[in-house]
Amino acid sequence: MLQSMYTFHFGRDGTRKGIYTFHLCRGRTKRGIFMSNIKDREKFDNYEMKEEYDFSGGVRGRFYKPKKIPTTLRLDDDIILYFKKRASEEKVPYQTLINAFLRKELKAV
Repeated sequence: MLQSMYTFHFGRDGTRKGIYTFHLCRGRTKRGIFMSNIKDREKFDNYEMKEEYDFSGGVRGRFYKPKKIPTTLRLDDDIILYFKKRASEEKVPYQTLINAFLRKELKAV
């Protein structure tokens, strides 16, 4: 998964330096300087969009990530221990297993 974020800082000469920060999966980060001054931005000033784009090869919802809501849930010790043990065996967070289990049960209803 690749996420990007645009940030900026001021250089020693007082000019605004833009930085695109790309966060790669597993905590790795890759940075690249982008549009460090007005001259670099000029090439994008006259950018014209096409009248029509072809999205026939696109995948709907490819980057959709359902919103997770943090909540407090009181469960019995044995249930938590079961999911934590199974999570360590499968090397996934135990909350993910609980969520998957609940989702499967909801689909069965």
